[in-house]
Order: sequence, then C-alpha cells, then structure tokens
Amino acid sequence: MLAKPNWTPPNSALPAVWTTLYVMMALGIWLMWERAADGPAKFRAVVLFGVQLVLNAAWPPIFFALHQIRLALVVISALALAIAATIAAAWHVHRLAALLLVPYLLWVIYAPVLNAGIVVLNP
Repeated sequence: MLAKPNWTPPNSALPAVWTTLYVMMALGIWLMWERAADGPAKFRAVVLFGVQLVLNAAWPPIFFALHQIRLALVVISALALAIAATIAAAWHVHRLAALLLVPYLLWVIYAPVLNAGIVVLNP
C-alpha cells in the first residue's frame, strides 16, 4: 500500500472522470479525422494524438503493475506535454477538437502533482 496525499480523489470518482474524458477524446479525434481537411497540419495533430494515447496507456501499468512510481512520474509528465502539443496542433485543424482536449489536459496536469506527492510520501 502506498501512502497517498490527503488530496487524492476518491477511487469512486475515477471511472466517471475517465469515462467523460475518453468520450471527449474520442469526439476530438473523430472531428479531426473526419471533419478536418487533409494536409500536414491534420497529420501532425493526429500523430500527436497517437503519441499522447500511447503515453496514456503506458502510465497505468508502470504505476500500478510495475510499482515504478518515479518512472510513472516521468511518463505522466511527458503525457501532459504531449496533450498540450496535441491541443496546439489540433487548434489549427479543428478548434472544437482542440477544446475538447482541454479538460483532459487539466486532469493530467493534476496527475503528475499527485504522482509526485506519492513519490515524496514513499521514498
């Protein structure tokens, strides 16, 4: 059992939060894929979306299965940067798609802070 900061959200909140975020992400990538004009800007936004999705998928097993909380902190920090880059790229392709990713970025900015708190409490 890891010690967690007292500002850790309850486990019961996580399914609702992540379900909402994944629906918004899916709508965002669909808008970029289906509604945006083809070209280098769209390609860049879609590739960045894929990069952040890989980092998103990598974090849970690193943190929960491998118990590598420091490596998980690096991955979640990279994820936040990748989401920010995706939003910036998507802004030039489909603004609503970019805006749909903002709550995801805000949640993932909170996640490395929480992860860092766990690292500090579990030396």
